[in-house]
Amino acid sequence: MSFTPEVTMLIGVLTSVLVAALNEAMKRGRGINLQRGWLTVLLFVVSIPLALMISPASMPGIPVFSGNAGADFMLMLNWFASVVAVLSQVAGAAMAIYNILLKRIIDSMDLPTIETL
Repeated sequence: MSFTPEVTMLIGVLTSVLVAALNEAMKRGRGINLQRGWLTVLLFVVSIPLALMISPASMPGIPVFSGNAGADFMLMLNWFASVVAVLSQVAGAAMAIYNILLKRIIDSMDLPTIETL
């Protein structure tokens, strides 16, 4: 997935803000160490709304049921498949953003790994 220069700049600014905030939190925290595992969870949580801001997703409307159980079941299956398709697009964009954020933040911070603890 490729991003426009504006989106790349937004991700870079967000990375700088996150690095500064995490460094300050670790500096002020009394013995708090941010491990890579928690950092990855935090970054993925941050990347989901960012992906929605960059490429908004519209969820399909809930189908109108006719009262025919067979037809209604097929409508619900099609609706569910449409929802999964939209969510997979959001997850793909979030994963691309997450990978960029993770690489830049890991490179700029000295975080302990599980092996070094």
